[in-house]
Amino acid sequence: MFVGAKGRCALKILITGGCGFLGLGIARALAGRGGVDSIVMFDAVVPDAAPEGLEAQVEMVAGDISDRDRVFDLVDRDDIRVFHLASVVSAGGEKDFDLAMRVNLYGGLNVLDALKARSGAPRIVFASSLAVFGGADMPGSVTDMTRPIPQTTYGMT
Repeated sequence: MFVGAKGRCALKILITGGCGFLGLGIARALAGRGGVDSIVMFDAVVPDAAPEGLEAQVEMVAGDISDRDRVFDLVDRDDIRVFHLASVVSAGGEKDFDLAMRVNLYGGLNVLDALKARSGAPRIVFASSLAVFGGADMPGSVTDMTRPIPQTTYGMT
């Protein structure tokens, strides 16, 4: 484990799908806290420059989440924390089922396998979607006991 400037343990944060709305919000929130020495925003397409105000705190990495070797290269420390947000959402998934499977399912498995290969205590936060529980006929509230009834490729993957 790395030690930060103030003598505290410092973590590496990997945000898959990092350039999306949630990824950017998480990066901004974590950049303002101590104990983090590296924030990597990994996405299929990244801007030419880091988001305003984060230039000194984040590394922008372009790549394909379904590239197993690339994911393993990014999950390179035992003290890593991963926010897994990468996905092909509704319209893209309906247009290209194979892409949705490759990114949403196999990309997620790559992240889990890479974390499993570490010897420390890596952690993951996985963001799902209400699409898992259906469309317009979805129940008014969703609990742990709500049965998934996905009606889109995004919800299935």
